[in-house]
Amino acid sequence: MFNVLLLAALLCYLYFGLWLWRGWRRLGSAIGQAQPFVSVVIAAHNEAENLPTLLAALQKQSYPKDLREFIVIDDRSIDGTHEVLEKWKRLLPLCSLRIDSVPDGVNPKKFALATGMKHSRGKVIVTTDADSVPPPRWLELMASAFEKDVGAIVGVSPWYAEGKLWGKVIALESLATTVVSLAGVGHGRPFLAVGRNFAFRRELFERVNGYDRDMHIFSGDDDLLLQKISVLPTIRVAVVFSRESIVPSLGAKNLRAFIHQKRRHISSSKVYPRIVQFAYALFHLSNLVLWLSPFFIGSKGFAFLLLKFFVDGLTFHQALRRCRLAISWKAFVLWEVLFLFTHIFVGPMSFVGRVRWKT
Repeated sequence: MFNVLLLAALLCYLYFGLWLWRGWRRLGSAIGQAQPFVSVVIAAHNEAENLPTLLAALQKQSYPKDLREFIVIDDRSIDGTHEVLEKWKRLLPLCSLRIDSVPDGVNPKKFALATGMKHSRGKVIVTTDADSVPPPRWLELMASAFEKDVGAIVGVSPWYAEGKLWGKVIALESLATTVVSLAGVGHGRPFLAVGRNFAFRRELFERVNGYDRDMHIFSGDDDLLLQKISVLPTIRVAVVFSRESIVPSLGAKNLRAFIHQKRRHISSSKVYPRIVQFAYALFHLSNLVLWLSPFFIGSKGFAFLLLKFFVDGLTFHQALRRCRLAISWKAFVLWEVLFLFTHIFVGPMSFVGRVRWKT
């Protein structure tokens, strides 16, 4: 019986690997010539330590100053975030808004972003996180892609972290998300985005009623919005994929922080389209069966497990090359274990209990 299950798992895993590979093969970069007025909106909760780096990066943006504005929402911070923003207002055209309370049952980050957007003027909204570091041409390249039928732009935002080995493992985890996200765009079925590097037209945000239907879900300010925009008629979702548009962001510093972060991210998947939920479940079940194969059929099972690793390596290869990342085999194997742990144990935890924006 297990042999039949193992064969089915292997075929499913190979299919998903091929789907990801083909999605990436179809990707092009949507860099164009458009120059809309852009509002960059950032939600910040106790980010006094990270904001100076972000604001310094925004100060260096090459996009014309008369076509951009920066809005930071100080969400109930008690760590000196307000003082940092007041200092930077003298150095950078910056609008800061203060939120002192959030309605019960509402996602604080979505509430903060929605507040910022109400005070923004841009035809295009670009979001990033307070711990991100956008390169100088980031805003220019993201804005340039909004031509004709483009309604939203999905960007790339790898994690980095302290510690040589942990940093590489975290980078691989964020790259796995990128691989799935951009493959969906390549197939014309976008369903996953990262708010650290995401942009969309204001008119489409308003047409789908923004975050209104999802305010109670403590994640998904990016992917749930993308899913609503992508199904609008005549609207296309594109990718800006250039070395100068990749936005690195600070990842979880340790395993505890990582688990909290993943719980928050995974929690939004309970309202994904049914077909996406089914595909995720089938993929993770196949992954688990391949991991169990050595325990059920001995040494032959290691061959199946190595084949799984090979498929993963090939899937990552083109993403690593385009993102200018290098990894070690040790980091790759540790990521494989972390990936299994995340979706076997952390995944179910994401649907029970209260999930907060930050620890």
